[in-house]
Amino acid sequence: AAVRSSGDTAFIQELRLVSTDGPNFNYILGAYYQNQHRRSTQDSYLRGFKQWWDAAYPAYAASVIDDNDFLYRQKEHFRESAVYGELTWHATDSLDFTGGFRYFRDKTVTDVHQLTGLWASIKEGSDSHGSETDSRALFKGNVSWTFAPDNQLYATVSEGYRRGGTNGTPTVGNFAESPAWASYKPDTVRNYDIGIKGRVGRTTYNADVFYVDWKNAQINSSTTYWGFFAVQNVGKASTRGVELSLESGIGTAFDYGLGYTYTDAELDQDAVAADGAYVIAPKGTDLPGAPTHRFNAWGSYGIPVGEGFVTLRGDAYVQSSAQNSLSQSPLFHYKMPGFSLFNLSASYSRNAWDLTLWLKNVTNQAAITGVYTEQYMGTSPAQNYYGNGSKALVTLPRTVGLTLNDQF
Repeated sequence: AAVRSSGDTAFIQELRLVSTDGPNFNYILGAYYQNQHRRSTQDSYLRGFKQWWDAAYPAYAASVIDDNDFLYRQKEHFRESAVYGELTWHATDSLDFTGGFRYFRDKTVTDVHQLTGLWASIKEGSDSHGSETDSRALFKGNVSWTFAPDNQLYATVSEGYRRGGTNGTPTVGNFAESPAWASYKPDTVRNYDIGIKGRVGRTTYNADVFYVDWKNAQINSSTTYWGFFAVQNVGKASTRGVELSLESGIGTAFDYGLGYTYTDAELDQDAVAADGAYVIAPKGTDLPGAPTHRFNAWGSYGIPVGEGFVTLRGDAYVQSSAQNSLSQSPLFHYKMPGFSLFNLSASYSRNAWDLTLWLKNVTNQAAITGVYTEQYMGTSPAQNYYGNGSKALVTLPRTVGLTLNDQF
């Protein structure tokens, strides 16, 4: 059994200066500050082991200290300061150019305390201290052309950033790991997006193609020898795809919407363990949790009833299969099947209030969104372990509810 806790407190302040709409230029200038403290703990237990050991081997009772085989305490202090700005130039009545930047400096300080092992002969603690500092500038560019009223072509290039940190894994003693696991670097993305959007009559639409170039990708992993949880970088990955959406109506009572996304997300180079001991996944492996196809649709029908209004609505979401883990090891790898979800609702609205009867997941589909495999978390009779922590994470089962809203 594992008992975990976490906490997060932060002071965040932002100042922003925004111009009024001008005939030639619009701008945004701002400053940002964040001071954050986070903590996390874990206590893992082999419940009853000490009691069983003392009864089975009373002469060696002192060999086992207690049921607590792993204790973890982490404290993190993160501080960031940044300035940013954006300028839009209305080159003509139909052509706009936008450029933006964000310059920041951040610092992370992490302290980790661990106690590992329940046998007196090998139980030991480790304390680690890590500090990471980074500063850089991120940029954004956009051009848009309004080729007809309420219709626009656009192209955007932007950059994103996620801070690095430290894992606090032991580097000395019985449970030492390579110092390569001690910390991980920031990862960055560059996003490219080209599309068309607009409105024709009652119909609104959007269609775009996108490409995301991901460098120093951070992934959840575990250390080579003792399996401590760790975050590491794995080089390059990319995502490309197409997004389509359409909303319209038939007559005065029926409205509908359709959407589709195609995504191809994969590693662009081999993902190797932080210490170089093994290949986690080869180049070309699909990124986890990224289905190739996603489709959604909704429809609503409105009916005047007395002094109120009844709205009947249904929606559907369908996705193809996805990988559970980047690792190709049978301990973790699992292909989650595709699934479909359907929801229904009926609302009665009158004046400032409305009453909605809703039914979610009509078919009671056990849609799997994550898996702790039997090979990884299941029983192991060879080790005299008969517990089972394997599980599948599923979406909300069929659920019926009634909601009353009042606006005042």
